[in-house]
Amino acid sequence: MPVSIVPVIEKQVPDKMTVTWNLIDDSVGLPVEIGSLSDKCIQFTGVFAAAVVTLEGSNDGVTYVTLTDQNDNNISTTVNKIEMVAQNPRYIRPAASAAGDGTTAVQAVLFAKRP
Repeated sequence: MPVSIVPVIEKQVPDKMTVTWNLIDDSVGLPVEIGSLSDKCIQFTGVFAAAVVTLEGSNDGVTYVTLTDQNDNNISTTVNKIEMVAQNPRYIRPAASAAGDGTTAVQAVLFAKRP
C-alpha cells in the first residue's frame, strides 16, 4: 500500500500558490484542491532510483488519472523535469511507483497562478 505524503503549502495568496511534496518509493502525495488557479507547472527533482513519478488529477477526489503537458504527453518521469500542466482538475497530487530501490527521494514542486 502506498505511503501518503503530506504537502507543504509554501505560499498562498489569492492568485498564486506553491505546493511541495517529498516523495519516496511507493508513495502518493495527498491531493491539494487547486482548480481556481488554472496556470500550473510541476517540477520534479532528486534521486529517482528507477521509480517513475507522475502527476495525477481528479475532479471527484476518488478517481485519479495521469495529467498531460501542452503537447498531450503524460507527465511522468524518471529524471529531473519541469512541465506545464495542460488540464485544470479540481485536485492534483504526485505519485511515485514502487519500482525504486529504496533510495528514491524526489521533490515535486507545483506552482499555480491565475492567468
